Amino acid sequence: MERRPLDITVASGKGLKDVNLIGKMDVYCVVSIKGDPHKSKQKQKTNVHQDCGPNPVWNYPMKFTIDEAAAQQNRLQIKFKLVAERMMGDKDVGVTPSGKMKGTLNFSYNLGEKFNAPAPEKAKKMDEHVAGANTAKGIS
Repeated sequence: MERRPLDITVASGKGLKDVNLIGKMDVYCVVSIKGDPHKSKQKQKTNVHQDCGPNPVWNYPMKFTIDEAAAQQNRLQIKFKLVAERMMGDKDVGVTPSGKMKGTLNFSYNLGEKFNAPAPEKAKKMDEHVAGANTAKGIS
């Protein structure tokens, strides 16, 4: 199965919705990729930029591996979620309550060269595993 490395650098945000009534927001970004048939959803997050308000800066590098066929067939989805860290629960800051996008996210990416990865190993049947464990322990 052909795969590719995908490097993403989440650089900064600008003009995000300020959800704090008092003090400046502490903001982080969560990047997730779904749609890869060989991996469950991949997810990473940046560090929290403390007291940044609506203009966080991270310059945070992330490394993912994606399935080449899924990418060619437009089955992969990359999602960037901007979140304010708060004591009473984190809150999304890239969208207004009406669902309208608010602010700008700056990022860069690099799609690496294809490589072949081994197919995922199939799990053994449970009864074969238990029988092998009993024999190994000398239990009959």
